[in-house]
Amino acid sequence: MAHNVNFEEKIKLYDIAMFTTRENDLDESNFLLFEEKHNRYCHREIIGSGMMKQISRVYDNFTCRDVAIAHVNENFSGNTLDSFLHEARLVAHLDHPNIVTIYDIGHDPEQGPYFTMDLKSGTSLDRLLRKVNKESGALVQAQRLYMLEIFLKICDAVSYAHSHDIIHLDLKPGNIQVGDHGEVIVFDWGLAKVLKKLELSDVADERYNENLVINQNNSNSISGTPGYMAPEQCLLNEEKTKQTDIYALGIILYEISTLKPPFTGSSLKTVLQETIDGTIISPPSKEFTISDSLEAIIMKAVQREPSKRFSSVDELIDDLRKYKQGYTTSSEKSGFFKELKRFVLRNTTICLIVVLSLITITITTSLYVSHLAESRKAENHARMAAETARYETEKTLRLLREETASREFMRDRYLDDLSSQYKVFGTTNYTVSLRHTLNKELMANRYALEKKPDNNDLLRAKGHLMFIRQSYLEAKQALSKYHKDFYLYQIIQGAFSTDSIPKKSLHVSINDFISIIRQIRLQTNGHMPPAMLNRTLMYDLEVRKDLTGYEQVVKELLKSFNPNWDDKGFEYNSQTKVLKLIGPKLNVLYYDKVPAESFSLLRGLEIKKIILSHVLIADESQIIQLINENSTLEELELFKSQYSAAVLSTLKSKINLSVKH
Repeated sequence: MAHNVNFEEKIKLYDIAMFTTRENDLDESNFLLFEEKHNRYCHREIIGSGMMKQISRVYDNFTCRDVAIAHVNENFSGNTLDSFLHEARLVAHLDHPNIVTIYDIGHDPEQGPYFTMDLKSGTSLDRLLRKVNKESGALVQAQRLYMLEIFLKICDAVSYAHSHDIIHLDLKPGNIQVGDHGEVIVFDWGLAKVLKKLELSDVADERYNENLVINQNNSNSISGTPGYMAPEQCLLNEEKTKQTDIYALGIILYEISTLKPPFTGSSLKTVLQETIDGTIISPPSKEFTISDSLEAIIMKAVQREPSKRFSSVDELIDDLRKYKQGYTTSSEKSGFFKELKRFVLRNTTICLIVVLSLITITITTSLYVSHLAESRKAENHARMAAETARYETEKTLRLLREETASREFMRDRYLDDLSSQYKVFGTTNYTVSLRHTLNKELMANRYALEKKPDNNDLLRAKGHLMFIRQSYLEAKQALSKYHKDFYLYQIIQGAFSTDSIPKKSLHVSINDFISIIRQIRLQTNGHMPPAMLNRTLMYDLEVRKDLTGYEQVVKELLKSFNPNWDDKGFEYNSQTKVLKLIGPKLNVLYYDKVPAESFSLLRGLEIKKIILSHVLIADESQIIQLINENSTLEELELFKSQYSAAVLSTLKSKINLSVKH
């Protein structure tokens, strides 16, 4: 908002505030600035209006800030003016952060009597309740908890007023302002009443004190807001007390808790009659179910008889704080089980620890008793067995000698059978599986090593078998005594540091296996015995279910058999299953130099299409073998210049062939 305040006048005001001198040296001309201000309040903007007064936002030229100003409505009567001045003077004596602050009381030639107040931004509690009522779910619960904090601040303000024997008599959500930063202000004290003279100091204040009491609304008319008025407010000649405000606070708490009014009447007359009769619906029967403690607090605050309500607002505040902390309030009946339940809710962690400890102790004790009983039972059995054992000992020793001799004979015979029947390197067509055959041969090897633990050939054989089974630590240990210069030992040494050799489960990780294949290439220069390499790959493919990343194994194999080939010419798309191989120095895709040990270097990849770009495989039988062994291969793409027409014709008869020019 723009304010037409002369800049030079602002500088003068600043100089007055900042200039410090002796009292006798003050220049009286500096104060003429205030006398020149005929219109102290300007830029009026109406922000609210009621039956008695109108509230506007104005700019105070003296203090250079926006304030709220209240004027009596037009056509006001003498009683209205008395109530207006009564409210201003009464509120001016209340100094509390949750009660509106009065700055000035005066008379305007045009507008008549006025008083100015602190101007707060925000909204009324009434609007906030309507806004929350449109929301749902967890957000509503969070807002209700927030409004409960607001309610406690309202109670603090009313408690402060009651401590000065002043009652509000018109408490309702519309008379409570909630600021943008958590401020809560109780205003509109037009119906407020002083129960007895305020304790003031001088004679002038004493006279004013008398006016406060005399000028109150002491008529026999009914004053207040239906729905928030206590039963005694709805009847003539009934005494209004602090419990009257407590009733209104109970109604406000009811609305905060249920987001609904407690009265169902469709007219003011019906609502007033329901108030007089005390027919308030219990909160849990509304749309929101609230706790028994909060319901008890609300229903005690809105009792029809004032004597049955809280004796003070402080007692209401105390009950609310007990409710928030999980304690039993003074408004409800207490019992052992209810107190126990709330104690558990307040101390959930401690109670959980205690219960778990008791369970642990009980289980431990039960196990100990059970173990003790079993021990005694075992002791009795042992005593009986000892008597029998004495007789059986000699017989057993004799039989043991015979059994030992027989077992040695059978063991040697079984070892011979294992050694002759299960040979990992004897064939590539295993009756059950390579894994089964490998385990059987390892069993025979272990029996043999029990007799000859330092046998050079047996340890070397164990190194081979353990390497194939990917038990690299055991393979290294078997070879470490006599065969540290052996290529398998060097491969393991190059692939892993001493502390990083993987522990055997069913198979090692794909990255560890790639390290092994890479070291095979580096340590043997592509000349690893094909039988050993073939079984190393066969075992891995047999036990490894997830072949993700297996293209790296294939790439290492291709580099082993094509040492001059640049592996940048290897592209595999795991989504489309397309393999593209590039490079004139890629000549071997299928190893067949030893027919019994022939195998595809692309084994392990699921391939639907192979693209051979500038790749010349001299022996087309390699490609034919790839086609025959790869059941998923659907298409082969070649360049026409790579192969003769006869070769291309042969390949076309085997697979869907694309020839690029």
